[in-house]
Amino acid sequence: ATRYRVYTTLGCGIAMQYWIRGTLSVAIVTAPERYGWGAWKALALSAFFVGYLPGQLPWSRAAANPRVGARAALACSVVLSSLLTLCVGFSLASGPTVCALRVATGLVQAATFPCAYELMATWADSAEISRAIGLVKCLGENGGAMLGLAGSQLLLTASLSAPIRIGGLELVFVVPGVLGLVWVVVF
Repeated sequence: ATRYRVYTTLGCGIAMQYWIRGTLSVAIVTAPERYGWGAWKALALSAFFVGYLPGQLPWSRAAANPRVGARAALACSVVLSSLLTLCVGFSLASGPTVCALRVATGLVQAATFPCAYELMATWADSAEISRAIGLVKCLGENGGAMLGLAGSQLLLTASLSAPIRIGGLELVFVVPGVLGLVWVVVF
């Protein structure tokens, strides 16, 4: 039972990372025109992966290092990713700043899967590892992508149609940023 709580919590953490990853995919429809990003629009979408790709190796080494550990590295990743996403929400007026923050977000989110696999290898026995991976990936990747796209769209639609503006585009970044910090406390 404890192992499945770990897998579920881990899956929810990955879902938060995926929501954070997908926020810009929803905001990109409105933000560039509103803030005049120009050529930065295309760069903003790919900026995340500029940081994500080179971050894989250092984070995998940190996850396997007994002095750091996968749990601490993943918690650090989610905290930093959440804080950077909050910063994106308040930096939308500058395309270059959004791009820089998204590169940094990608760099810190590169810890997600090296840490997740290290934690699953620690908690799951050989007969259970495939179920653990299935649960974590289903909750995390699929659930996070659905939650992120739908949740961000609902936040955007609700904030733009409310009689009193309750955050607009910023809310698309603030809510997952705050929820990521909440997840770290539970983790």
